[in-house]
Amino acid sequence: DPTADIVRRLFRAGVTDVLPTPVMPVELVAALNTARGRKVEAPAPGAAATGKIVTIIKTAGGVGATTLAANLGAALVSMVEGKIALVDLDIQFGQVTTVLDLRPRMTVIDAVRAGARLDPILLASTLSAHESGLEVLAAPNEITPLDAISEQFIDRLFKNLRAVAAVSIIEVPAAW
Repeated sequence: DPTADIVRRLFRAGVTDVLPTPVMPVELVAALNTARGRKVEAPAPGAAATGKIVTIIKTAGGVGATTLAANLGAALVSMVEGKIALVDLDIQFGQVTTVLDLRPRMTVIDAVRAGARLDPILLASTLSAHESGLEVLAAPNEITPLDAISEQFIDRLFKNLRAVAAVSIIEVPAAW
């Protein structure tokens, strides 16, 4: 239930749609059809980091956010030139790897531990390729305190994702 001021701030920041809760199926279908009609351009080689960030915020566990994120990512792979990244920032209960049946080499915590060394090349090396074409940065296997991820890390991660992927889908836990 955001206020009008919050909705205005979201639109000024680049958000293109806001759905009320509870979301009615007709509203969700309309929003997805509108989003699907948008063409996202891939960044040109050597160009400034221009990748798009799509954030999916869970309202609670079991509401389908992980399924939505994985399916949106898989659909974008066939619609967008360039890499599509899927990042599971639910470091306590992330299920992206379960949904995708993926065994990642590295996780978000490996990227956190890189600290200031995290750059586009290092980030790209932490991503795990999925058969769908998605590049995945998975949540850790063990429950991790939410404060393990700082605001500085998020800024660095998003900056580098914009350089690495045309579109990055970020799944965010309800606690945030």
